[in-house]
Amino acid sequence: MNKSYLIKDGTLWSPCMEERETKDILITDGIIQAIENNIKAEQNVKVLHADGMFLMPGWIDGHAHVYNQNEAIGIDADSMISSGVTCVVDAGTTGAYNFQDFKTNIIDQSQIMVKALLHIAKWGVNGKYGELRDMSQIDMPACLEMCAQYPEDILGLKVRIDGRVCSNEELAMKKLRDMGDRAGKPIVVHASRSSLPLEEILSYLKKGDIFAHTFSDKKPGILNKNGVIKEAAIDAKRRGVIFDLSHGNGNFSFDIARTAMNQGFFADMISTDLHKGSRDIVKSLSLTMTKMLHLGLSLEDVICYVTEKPAQILNIGEKSLKIKTGAAADIVGFKLQEGEFMLTDSSGKTEHAEKQIVTCFTLIKHNLYIQDPTAETELAD
Repeated sequence: MNKSYLIKDGTLWSPCMEERETKDILITDGIIQAIENNIKAEQNVKVLHADGMFLMPGWIDGHAHVYNQNEAIGIDADSMISSGVTCVVDAGTTGAYNFQDFKTNIIDQSQIMVKALLHIAKWGVNGKYGELRDMSQIDMPACLEMCAQYPEDILGLKVRIDGRVCSNEELAMKKLRDMGDRAGKPIVVHASRSSLPLEEILSYLKKGDIFAHTFSDKKPGILNKNGVIKEAAIDAKRRGVIFDLSHGNGNFSFDIARTAMNQGFFADMISTDLHKGSRDIVKSLSLTMTKMLHLGLSLEDVICYVTEKPAQILNIGEKSLKIKTGAAADIVGFKLQEGEFMLTDSSGKTEHAEKQIVTCFTLIKHNLYIQDPTAETELAD
């Protein structure tokens, strides 16, 4: 029997646009059949009452780790659906030697849309092989071959230039730049705890390349010793370099974010950097979105930074940005809840917020995930 759902009285919201209207949505066997006013619930249709909720396509988390095989650091990709995420980009958990396993067991098996950055270390972020502690872990031909074999799945190339996992940061950046150019892919750099100056790191990045962990309090950082945005960061933004929030367990500071934003310097994407080690701190994309709302972004901007912006930046053309008839169901229902809420950054600093973004339900294809039990109220008969 086909699964049918009727979402009643939700406010449809097209991300990055002014369009908002109250409608009902009928979904049968994973396909949106109708978007109208006052749709009658037929027999055996599960009804979700969405009054007071915003409805939009599920969110994009542009930086997380979801390869969880063979002792890798990733979390279960589909566990992210509960916070409204229906598309995730794995941030280089795998390299050329284990990407095929990631493709077979995660990308092709998950309900959520999974894309990837390919780490230039051949085994990716993997303690057993030491990442780039030994620079011979770079196999350029294998990396380029994998990019050519899976051009739709692999969106870019990644490296972590952190002395704990990389023995030659300058060489790693040169290799990353060369491989990105050869593959025709953007490059992404994790530079927290790097010994290289920010100016040197950003000199390798071109328009469309990504600097991760924008609001980290680790060196080299985007602020100088006087708390002013470094000219290299401003120049990079002018050149079209993308700055990604990528929260993580040690790379998001309220103080850094507030200081930067007060000077007009914003992250271009809101992402979690969720993995096994950051799960207890970061928790979810919706909570990370709440932190940016607390820091002064409008709800409209917050939504844009997890929908249209990452879709454009990462070139995820197949990710729907509008709820429409005939399309596969990809819907998040959420509320903006008022009250008093405690938020914590990566350093453990806590602040009190007056609003939070709460995911009520996510409907992806023919599967419904309820986070707010009041949303699911009846089965029509």
